[in-house]
Amino acid sequence: MFKIKKHIKIEYAKKYLRDDGTYQSLGDEIGVAHSTIKVWVRNYTAMGIEAFEQSRNKKYSKELKRNSGQRIFIRSRLSARNM
Repeated sequence: MFKIKKHIKIEYAKKYLRDDGTYQSLGDEIGVAHSTIKVWVRNYTAMGIEAFEQSRNKKYSKELKRNSGQRIFIRSRLSARNM
């Protein structure tokens, strides 16, 4: 198992969001499971680059959680309108 740097995670989340590949193709490109790419995209969508700067053992503030939830809600509403 190897650790992937945060700038790579951000890059691949952005690639997926730009439709530059599927979870599977992007995962194959760097040797991780497609589910890993999916988690990176979900985290990046919810919290931006902050998602990759937080330690797993660190607790998130209520404000960060609230802001993340609002971003997800707004993006889901915008996506629904575009369908």
